[in-house]
Order: sequence, then C-alpha cells, then structure tokens
Amino acid sequence: MLYTVLRTTLFWEHKMRNRQRTTARGVPREVLEMASVEVLDKGHSVRAVAKTFEICHVTLQRYIRKVKELKETGSMDTSSIHVGYRSHKQVFQPIQEAELLAYLTEVSGVHCGLSSIEVRRFAFQLAKHNQLKYPEAWDVKEMAGKDWFTSFMKRNPMFPIKNSPATGQAIGFNRENVSNFFKNLATVLQCENLEAKDVWNVDETGITTGQAPEEMASTEDGEQTEGAAMGSRGALVTMAVAVNALGNSVPPHLVFPTKTFYRHFIRDAPTGSIGSANGCGRMQEAEFLVFLHHFVKHTRASVSGKVLLLLDNNSTHMSAEAMDYCDANGVVLLAFPPHCSHKLQPLVRGVFGPFRKHLHTAMDCWMKTHPGMTSNIYDLPGLIAQALPISITPRNITSGFRCTGIWPFNSNIFSDEDFAPSSVADLPDLTTYDAATANSDAADPAVTTLQLPSLPSTSTGACSPFRVVELRTAAARCRHRESAAAPVGTPVNPAREEEAEREKEGQAEPKAKGLAQVKSEAEEDTDLTSEGDSNCLFCDDYYLTTVV
Repeated sequence: MLYTVLRTTLFWEHKMRNRQRTTARGVPREVLEMASVEVLDKGHSVRAVAKTFEICHVTLQRYIRKVKELKETGSMDTSSIHVGYRSHKQVFQPIQEAELLAYLTEVSGVHCGLSSIEVRRFAFQLAKHNQLKYPEAWDVKEMAGKDWFTSFMKRNPMFPIKNSPATGQAIGFNRENVSNFFKNLATVLQCENLEAKDVWNVDETGITTGQAPEEMASTEDGEQTEGAAMGSRGALVTMAVAVNALGNSVPPHLVFPTKTFYRHFIRDAPTGSIGSANGCGRMQEAEFLVFLHHFVKHTRASVSGKVLLLLDNNSTHMSAEAMDYCDANGVVLLAFPPHCSHKLQPLVRGVFGPFRKHLHTAMDCWMKTHPGMTSNIYDLPGLIAQALPISITPRNITSGFRCTGIWPFNSNIFSDEDFAPSSVADLPDLTTYDAATANSDAADPAVTTLQLPSLPSTSTGACSPFRVVELRTAAARCRHRESAAAPVGTPVNPAREEEAEREKEGQAEPKAKGLAQVKSEAEEDTDLTSEGDSNCLFCDDYYLTTVV
C-alpha cells in the first residue's frame, strides 16, 4: 500500500513538473477594447455585451474595472493592462536572467563552471540580495528549486552542462606555449621545405576489454538498461597510429600486456599491423623504437627526403636510441607543449573520437553474438579492424589537421576564449617593477602604486637563510662532538678547562641555551662577511664562519 501511494505521488509530481497547456483560452485585446466601449460609452449592460461578443462577463467586468482605475490616474493608454493567458511568474526579469546567464557563461569559459546545485544556490542568493519575490520553499534549503533550474535550462538551451577538463589542460594551454609551438613549426616547415604528405602525427590510445557498452532501450519504469560489460576487469592494449596532413595513415602498432609476443595475436588486426609485448600493455621506449622502424618503412623517410613527426612530450618518445634513429633516417621530431594535446593533436581532434564510438558499437555486436562469453585481449584486434577503417578516413584526418592550425598553417586558429582557462594561473611579473616610475607616481597622491616588500639584507647583523643554516650546522656539529668520546692524545683546550673549574666553583653560567637566544646573540656580534675562525657558542671550539 505504501509503495502504491509513493509511486502515485511521484507520478503526479512528474506530471506537474512537465505540465503542458492543453487549451487556448484567453480573450484578445481588440475584443475587450470594443466590448468596453459598448459598456462605457454607449451604456449597455456588461452581461448583454458579453453575450454579444461571446466572452465571459467576469472577464469583461474585470477589464472595465482596470480601465476605470487607469482613467482616474489621468492616463488613457490601455496597452499597459495585461489581458489573455499569462504564464507563471518568473523570479528574475529577462534582463536579470540575461545577466545571470552571462556570468555563468563567463565562469564556464575559464573552466570554473558551477554545478546544478551551485547554480541553484547562487540564484537564491541573487534573488534574496535583490529583494525579489521567490517561493518560500527556497528559504528551507537556501537554494532555488528543481523546477526553476529545469525551466532556466529550457529557456537557455544554448547553455549545456558539461564536464570541465583537467586543471593541467586548462592551465597548460596558454598563449605563450602555443605561440612557441607554432614558431617552431613554422621554422621546420620553412627550413625543410615540407609538404602536406611530409607532416605526420603519431599518438597512442588505450583499449581495454572492459569498455562501457551503449545504453539500451528504456523500460516501463523509465529506467535505462545497459548491456553487460565485456570483461569484469579490463586488460589494456595500446594502439599507436600515425597520420599525415594529406589524409594517409600508417597501419597500427599494438602493444599487448604479455611477456612474449606471438604473431597470431594480430591475426585479425588491420592489414599491415605489427605488435609487441612488454607485460604492462603500455608504450615504452623499446616499443616506440619498434614503431619508428615501422613508420620509416611505410613513409620511406630518408636524409634526402625528410618528414616531420609531431608527437607529445612523453618520456618514452624521447629516448636516446629513438632520437638517434630518427636523426639517421631523416625524421624530424617536434613535440607538443605539455597539456596541449586536447587542442593541438590532430589524432585527438579528428580520429580518436569517432574511433571510440565505432569501437563501442563493435563491442556491443560482439557481446550479442557471443552471449555469456567473456572477451580477452586476443579479441580486440578483430574489433579494431572493424572500427579503425571507418574512423581513420581522409576526411577525419584532414579535419584534425585543419582545426589545430597545423595544416594549412594557421597560427591564429585559437581565439582569446580558447586561452581564457589559463588566465586563472596568470601572475604579475614583479621583477619588472620600475622604481623610478614608483617614485614619480608616489608624488601624485591620486595615483595608487604597488609597494613591494624590501628584501632582507646580507650585511652585518642581518638575518639571512645562510645564517640560519650556519647556526644549525654548527650546533649539530657541537652536539656530535659532545656526545662522542674524546680520543686518546687529543690536545687539551685551555679555555674549556678554565670554564670547567669556574663551574665547579659556581661562578659560571649554564652552557645550554635556546636556539632563539643563540640566534639573537649571533646576529648582534657576528659578521657574515668576515673570514676566519671564531668561538662556538656551545662549546667554545673554533669553526669557520665564512659562507661559501
């Protein structure tokens, strides 16, 4: 019984939130104006006029009352009287909602966007601060309701909710890094006189047996059903592929997570593929060198016919063996800046997205064809052979090179909006502060200048990091000397014997001193610029005070 009541309540709540208007009730303004003239100017009754115009007499009476109130104020403009159907009252006016949307768009552009809960809280704070009329339920949770947020998103369909990229990508993709990359690219293209067929890009992508399947049809309860995963725990197989700006590609290189590689691993792989194994399934330095041999074989690169290979700055790509091999075979390497592959890498922008989609479709077909079976790494090459040819098309490849500005070369392909996320990490350069400008600005009281803190001096009596290190080192050396036993034949220190005799007589002060007291005494009496030996503050032994 309780389940039935709860389900009925949720059903009506869902219906109320998605209620659609089913009638077209409402009297046009022109009809009400003509009817009001018949009543006010010609003296006819409200019910007779309402019956003549086929409208509700209450509606006509309400409109006439508003017209009389308007005439009492001395105004004859009846356009301000609202007639007809009126939707529910909105909390924010169109201008206020436009400002709210502009703010949300701005913070989303720098990858600091607000979640749906944060947007609802911000809307509540905005409405309360501006003393707007809002539902009382907002005060309970101190946020706007779900109905408001749903309506807000429907009124602004061009503002989708999406996941923000990683912070490293947001900060690393800045104008300086991209500008330096395009300068290096322009230098290579001009010096080597390269064409579209000579500009290549290589990248790896991981493929696991535990790929998430596509969503199935909806059930009666409105819940979406998903197919079973291909593997309980996905085993990783890495695929490396290279494409050029002309639309051509090199057969892929597959890295398997096994100790030994056998040729039958790639029996169902795309034609011309090669493979290797290293136990982890990831691209390592040895496997990348194998791929370079495969790349040179298909591109026919040589010292007389050089090619440009664009790749990310992974440590596995920068081994000495790989760079020597590329230098000997006419392969010019140019690395992308860190955390910029999501914007600058043609394979990421044009190929890997469609490849993932087609690979998921192929995996769903495999699960339906092999019910109750679990896939393994040896089934992946066949699935790759189905998804890769329809993904790595000349259209997708050339589109990836074009949208990154690599080919055709366009160093201004990215706008200020693309670099907006990196602005959150911009810091002022204090080293370029001009003291002369500061003095001139200080003379004018209307100008506010930045007062930089004065750096600590290293003159006599000043406290510097070297001073603290020296005191700690001397104290540790003295404690070590005191704890160790004196070897036989050690020369006697006369000053130490005299101090010991004074202690016996009760005339000497305690030797133990706090570190703060040691620092204060040392800062008053010691000069860091002096050279030579001085007495230790702990044991009166000699140590060098020169800072190297």
